[in-house]
Order: sequence, then C-alpha cells, then structure tokens
Amino acid sequence: MNASTKELGSLSVSQLKVELESRQRKMDSLQRRRQHTVKMMSMLDSLISKIRDGIDQTGAEIKKNSSDAGTHKYVSAVKPKKGFKSLVVAIEKVLSGNPPMKIGEIEKAVVKIGYKSKSKTFRLIVNQTLLNNKSKFRKVSRATYTTSTPVGKGKVERKSVQKTSKNNVGK
Repeated sequence: MNASTKELGSLSVSQLKVELESRQRKMDSLQRRRQHTVKMMSMLDSLISKIRDGIDQTGAEIKKNSSDAGTHKYVSAVKPKKGFKSLVVAIEKVLSGNPPMKIGEIEKAVVKIGYKSKSKTFRLIVNQTLLNNKSKFRKVSRATYTTSTPVGKGKVERKSVQKTSKNNVGK
C-alpha cells in the first residue's frame, strides 16, 4: 500500500494496521542488510589492518623492499611438503614411470604423494597446469596425459622424410 503521510489520516484502522505491518517487514529487511554490511565492513577493516601490519590474507608475510617504493616481496609462511615447489613438479613425479593417467587420477595421486591444496576446484587447476605446460606433458587422449619425454628415454629422434615433388612422380 505504502501510503504517504498525508494520506494516512484518511485510512481506516484495518488499513493502517496493514500499512504498519508492511513498513515493519521493510524495516526488518533493511536491518538485516545493515547487519550484514557491518560484518563485511568489519572483515575489510581486519584485512586492511593485517596488510598494514605486514601479513596478507593468505598468511604470507609481506616484507617491504626499501629500495623499491611501493613494491612488496612475499615470503611464504608455509613451506611446501616433500620439496614440491610447484604443482608442475608434483605432476611430473606422478606421471614419470607410470602409464598415461586421467586428470582425476592425476589429481588423487598428487594429493596422495603429499601436495597440499585448499582449492575447491583443484581438479581444474591440475587440468590448467597440464594444458599450460605442453612442453612437459603430452595429451594422449581425451583427459589423459603423460610426460612429454618418457623417463630414461631422452629425446625421441625423428627420421627425416624426403618429399617427392610432383614432377618426379611417375618418371
């Protein structure tokens, strides 16, 4: 209904009750939104103070480089387990000496050997890593990968093929 203040004098008691209930619901909704916004502001203030104090939201320390104004160096607060510096190294270890594996199998094997990820979409990250490192990983079939160079075999030599010209064919 949302009657303006001037029109409220002309309303019946039952219509005024309906108007009051409508406004109460609207006010409750706005208060819930306000409480949510206050929580979000509090989280943002906390992140800002952590960054100001030298810790970003991932937990890594920020060390300011005195020579470069405005640049920061990130020093990881968590050291990788078993010497894995990257997902690429972990995938190489899993695929080396094994037959071609599907992405899901690679994901499980990488986690099993000790690579840690907090990602909810870790399978997609594994897939992106395989696609972005074509020099190290080779696609055998759909969603199935192996290392580009088999372990212990080195580079694969290719035989040169002589091209025959169209003029020499049939002579």
